[in-house]
Amino acid sequence: MKYFGWIFLFFIMVYIVPLGSRPMLAPQEFTNAETAREMLLNKSVSVPVLLGETDVVMPMNYWLSAGSFKLFGENAFANRLPSALAVGLTALLLALLVQQTLRNEKLAALAAMIYMSSSLVYSIGTLALSANVFIMFITGASGLFFLAMQDPKFNRRKFLLLLLCGISVGLAFLTKGIIAFAVAGLIYGVFLICKRKWLDLFIIPVIVFIFAALTIAPWGAVVLKKFPDAASIIWQDFAEFFVSNSSYGKINTWYYYLPLLIIGLMPSGLLIPAAGAEGRDAWKKLFSQPLFQFCICALIVPLVFFSAIPVKHSGYTLLCFPSAAILIAAGVQLYFNAGGHHRSYNWVMNIWGFLLLA
Repeated sequence: MKYFGWIFLFFIMVYIVPLGSRPMLAPQEFTNAETAREMLLNKSVSVPVLLGETDVVMPMNYWLSAGSFKLFGENAFANRLPSALAVGLTALLLALLVQQTLRNEKLAALAAMIYMSSSLVYSIGTLALSANVFIMFITGASGLFFLAMQDPKFNRRKFLLLLLCGISVGLAFLTKGIIAFAVAGLIYGVFLICKRKWLDLFIIPVIVFIFAALTIAPWGAVVLKKFPDAASIIWQDFAEFFVSNSSYGKINTWYYYLPLLIIGLMPSGLLIPAAGAEGRDAWKKLFSQPLFQFCICALIVPLVFFSAIPVKHSGYTLLCFPSAAILIAAGVQLYFNAGGHHRSYNWVMNIWGFLLLA
């Protein structure tokens, strides 16, 4: 546990302490703050209201900011706190997944640190945006799904894990909408196909979807009562991802996410050469582990999916970062287990440590 004490200190000093030290970013942070403020003022928790205008949008981030305002007052720190906490919880979920699967505390701690020290995670995680809350729920759901798939029989533990996975997917829906089902369904479906679990392919996603729907149902019932056409509005918002002339997000070329992923991993990305230093045979042995196979799937599937659709938004790159953090950490551990004999890569490690300290 000694490693996690230092990681917790890093999280507090880098993410939490400076949250209120700079002005809010216009217009995103102001929109989030004002919507949460009016939610408290008007006691309208089901449908967010901005400047008196109601809109059928996913309320999770506004709920969290409103709760933060209630505890800490209406200020920049409270507005950003849910997003920053989501980064810390995502790192904790990564560490728990590695620890639960491989029983390796060093690897778990390194994966958490690599995730939190990535520049894109930090830059978005210290702003009042919904992206990191969405990543937290998707990461939690994916971890629960993977642990459930490690049980060969359908027992009580497996059922409970799938129940919690469905709840997490439902909470991700309340954060970002139907895109949560698309991402989770593609990752789980592709992984089950690669593992040739044909029966599970038709059963497991249905179970997860049922519990996700039950999680959404109370909010959905209230919203549909107020806005009968809410379902079509939510579906239309999702459909805009596939329309090239959409006003939502950014329209960019297909390779938009790949350089963003590489740059966004810095300075943790400096460790990638060391992670690959031991050659193909060592990695082949490493990838015999089911966890790393799942991480490859969870890294590639969102990258391909979001690259294929015309609407691009930088926040969705973060879906690749939890898996990338685990894979980089596994590669670094592989390097040191082999003796860590490359002087140039040792210098890279020192530079990474210096940048974290700075």
